Amino acid sequence: MAFVQHAIRGEEFLLGAQNLVGRAPHCTWRLSDARVSSEHARIRWTGAGWEIKDLSSSNGTWVNGEQIKAGIAVGLPQGALLSFGHNDQSWTLADVGPPAACARNLSSGAVSTSVDGLIAVPSEDEPRLSILEEGHDRWCLEDVNGKRSVEHGEVLVVDGESWRLELATGPEPTWTRDLTTQRLGDYNLELSVSSDEEHVEATLVRRNERVAAEPSVHYYILLLLARRLLTDTQDDLSQAEQGWIYRDELCDMLRTDPNKLNVDIYRVRRLFGKLGIQGAAGIIERRPTTRQLRVGLPRIKIVAL
Repeated sequence: MAFVQHAIRGEEFLLGAQNLVGRAPHCTWRLSDARVSSEHARIRWTGAGWEIKDLSSSNGTWVNGEQIKAGIAVGLPQGALLSFGHNDQSWTLADVGPPAACARNLSSGAVSTSVDGLIAVPSEDEPRLSILEEGHDRWCLEDVNGKRSVEHGEVLVVDGESWRLELATGPEPTWTRDLTTQRLGDYNLELSVSSDEEHVEATLVRRNERVAAEPSVHYYILLLLARRLLTDTQDDLSQAEQGWIYRDELCDMLRTDPNKLNVDIYRVRRLFGKLGIQGAAGIIERRPTTRQLRVGLPRIKIVAL
């Protein structure tokens, strides 16, 4: 993930796909120096690399000690030195990797980045909101109230703190068929359950391949959702209607509350996200507005541990 670092203070700024540099409150990267213009420069990801353009600033922009012409995009290599409004202090482009989607705290500057297509706000330790990727630059928000779509640049308020979503990650990559990349839907789900149901293990199964998820106490959620799906399958419901459980019913079954359930669902998704399987965070699905949930795989097997 690309970021710049101040040459003296060591301060870092994580770059999004589009970065407006300046002193104005709406700028993505705000600099307080009076020599910096309200909208000074723009740094963006092209899909192949990074470039910077001076926006006709009053005092100019420098790259590696040379002032660049206003309105002309200049490529930025690894280690490029950037200065805004003066050339006596610099920022170093310390990483030139592609941008990651993130949520940025507008007061503190804290950033929660996407990990396996999942963003936690305000943090992974306290995931009050979950932002999930549903496709290239298509995201949805899930919280105790349900699910809805969110857009790049949208501002969310959590505990009185404002977070701006930076979800656009640049041009969509050209699609090429990669036979080594597997999607969640390519697998079956196998849940191994101890006789007292105190322990549940989760494994994704595909032909002779078995991918075990890291052990966790949170898989009991999957067990309850899986049982509902199997029951609905036997009752001959349509696939679209199979397996859904209302949030409050699931809370009663788990003897928990909606906030704790939301956190536990996040934990399950993160654990599956670590498996390196595309779309693994979709192991639990939500319906918009109805507050219903179900397991994200239709082929399930429950066995004794």
